[in-house]
Amino acid sequence: MSRRGCVGVVAAVAVLALGLVAVVGVASPASAAAGSTGWSQVSAGDLHTCAIAETAGAAYCWGANGDGQLGNNDLGVGSGVPVAVEVPGGVTGWSQITAGGRHTCAVAEVSGAAYCWGANGDGQLGNNDPGVGSGVPVEVEVPGGVTGWSQITAGGRHTCAVAEVSGAAYCWGYNDKGQLGNNDPGVGSGVPVAVEVAVGVTGWSQITASGYHTCAVAEVSGAAYCWGYNDKGQLGNNDPGVGSGVPVAVEVAV
Repeated sequence: MSRRGCVGVVAAVAVLALGLVAVVGVASPASAAAGSTGWSQVSAGDLHTCAIAETAGAAYCWGANGDGQLGNNDLGVGSGVPVAVEVPGGVTGWSQITAGGRHTCAVAEVSGAAYCWGANGDGQLGNNDPGVGSGVPVEVEVPGGVTGWSQITAGGRHTCAVAEVSGAAYCWGYNDKGQLGNNDPGVGSGVPVAVEVAVGVTGWSQITASGYHTCAVAEVSGAAYCWGYNDKGQLGNNDPGVGSGVPVAVEVAV
């Protein structure tokens, strides 16, 4: 074969190799982030999204990051693909994650401890340092008698969680409409405060926080209760326009 022919073959092989690298060497960002196995949970906030990798239990976030809500210690730099959330010491993975308005929270899978990151102008991170946000996870203050959390939910500017043993509900952050449920509307909190317990309710099985109201399901009866803003009837108690600083029962559909 002539020297020119050899050069042509080498060039063709090089092009083929580059093509193979392009095909097999670059995975999609989502697959790469999840270890190519998938996600166990995903949560959408106002302008960002977070998820937990199915196998490793690692957390990833993407989207806006103006307040550090992606948790990757790169505050102000958003991402169009999943980026790994910084892992606090002692945490091996996450069991649940929730994205709020401009903050994110998650529960550690072994200890049951809660961590939050992002905006903290109203104390929504729950670490007793209102006004000081964080681009990495910070631990939520633990109320007396609480050993861990079974679930956490991030609203617009407040956060709520359910204690894993007692089933009691706690909220923290903004409280202008009574969304913390502690019968003290207008007074926010930088640490968890107990939600008032409705008559006949021994604990809560699930809780969800929105912009200015919160709702939960009673663990024994399965009844739903809501508290906070009610300008559009979002509390479901057939009394639109009248908010509540404590849980009120949602009307039962017939």
